[in-house]
Amino acid sequence: MRRLLVLVVGAALATGVSLAEAVPPAPAPGPQPDGTAITPEGWHVTPAGEQLDLGSDPVALAVSPDGSRFLVTNAGYRNQSIQAIDASTGAVTQTIGTTNTGWAHTRGYYAGVAFSPDGGSAYASDGPEDGIHVFSVDAGVLTEQPEFELSRHSWPAGIAVSADGTRAYVAANMADELLVVDLSTGETVGAAAVGHRPFAVALNHAGTLAFVSNWGGNSVSVVRTETSRVVDTIRVGLHPSALALNPSNDELYVANTDSDTVGVVDTATDLVLRGIDMHPYAGASIGASPNALAVSSDGSTLYVANAGNNDVAVVELASPGSTVNDDRVAGLIPTGWYPSAVALDGSESTLLVVNMYGLGTGPVSPKQYIGAQMQGTLSRIPIPSPGELVAYTAQVAENDRFVLPPSPVTGNPIPSQPGDSSPIKHVIYVLKENRTYDQVLGDLKRGNGDPNYEMFPASVTPNQHRLAKRFVTLDNFYTDGAVSADGWAWSTEAYANSYIEKNWPPNYGIYGHLYDFGGFGSDETAGLAGRPGNSFLWDRLAQAGISY
Repeated sequence: MRRLLVLVVGAALATGVSLAEAVPPAPAPGPQPDGTAITPEGWHVTPAGEQLDLGSDPVALAVSPDGSRFLVTNAGYRNQSIQAIDASTGAVTQTIGTTNTGWAHTRGYYAGVAFSPDGGSAYASDGPEDGIHVFSVDAGVLTEQPEFELSRHSWPAGIAVSADGTRAYVAANMADELLVVDLSTGETVGAAAVGHRPFAVALNHAGTLAFVSNWGGNSVSVVRTETSRVVDTIRVGLHPSALALNPSNDELYVANTDSDTVGVVDTATDLVLRGIDMHPYAGASIGASPNALAVSSDGSTLYVANAGNNDVAVVELASPGSTVNDDRVAGLIPTGWYPSAVALDGSESTLLVVNMYGLGTGPVSPKQYIGAQMQGTLSRIPIPSPGELVAYTAQVAENDRFVLPPSPVTGNPIPSQPGDSSPIKHVIYVLKENRTYDQVLGDLKRGNGDPNYEMFPASVTPNQHRLAKRFVTLDNFYTDGAVSADGWAWSTEAYANSYIEKNWPPNYGIYGHLYDFGGFGSDETAGLAGRPGNSFLWDRLAQAGISY
């Protein structure tokens, strides 16, 4: 549970209006007894299918060539690992983790995992140690081999293995390069300077071109594999992340995470053919955050994991090569909180969805850090029939309140939508971060507080206790931000994008990721409305001519 300690929206209100009386308390966020969850903003999480517990912040998924096993990498705050899962039962058969403790730079995992074409080997990116984990695979059992060392400060992300199994193409996220690794020796035999913060890699069917998504910008770099040279740059939407090649034609799908679209690229011509809109309804703000893709083997259906909406969109694809936006979102499937990877099992009868935040954490223990409490899940979802998909779509709309305009709450001074009237004349915005309400005000003896989680009682925080007693106690005000990195983004631009969500845990933990979010001189984390200069609260106030 991420209940904010103090986020005071003070205002001159019309006489007789009471915030406490206007909005009744909602159920507390976190896992619920029925196997569902409530997020801090009050959305419901009702994951379809069977749920399996994973590790901390799972971010990548790979299915073996024979479809019998799949691998998940957990790249969280603590205890990063790779897990092998039996596709037929959903059981975790093996977990290989890092054994380091303390706050030192250490080995870990990140957002890259792949099998060799024959299934006899597997590879996973080690962002913290700038390397590639190597495993031999025998009867589904992973045996770790010596790690391949890459250039320092490369922080490898996505991995694509050539069809003959001799080379791996690795997105060096921090070095802005595509690295070419000889899998027989582990040596880096090529490097190409690509765009900013490369994330995913996909090869064309001939293996002659590597496509690299540049997460920190708005482009896909095209690299000729024979020469390791960039031969083209394709302009796409903002902050592209996942890539997926259609198995039966030359179309490449690009998840434009902060444009809420999926771009369709012709790999034969490097032209963007069309875009697939992931906004859940007309006029919706940025925030669906499409960040993972999977394509059926017949090339007719695309599955898009929308991390911000906790769903997977089922897209019926247009005719190959079409330049008309005839792709159709047939429906939405509810997932766990923040789906970060998606794939089909070998039989293509089951959809596999990795949920980075699972069902949430519940209350934050005084003896435990929020980052260490967060655990992911895997959803194994039978491919729905048309009727089931209709029901699932309605469930997602209900979960996420996809209703326009929002239903007003009688007596609530907060406007339901921009432009509505309000008695509020001035706003004083005070942000107190990094502690929950209960940790400081659990002993207040008024409101919805729990003294069992008290860490800083009145004797330690007398000023905050006096303010709460004299003015207002926002005892049921919750925040999406778990820590400063994403909390600042939620507080100043009402959105923390996938770059923040996937990178703050290895930064806050022992894994040494660069702190390049929170507004510190980078554009990786800004993207509201598709324009970094239009993202933040002060940008919008200035545009509206409102003093601040």
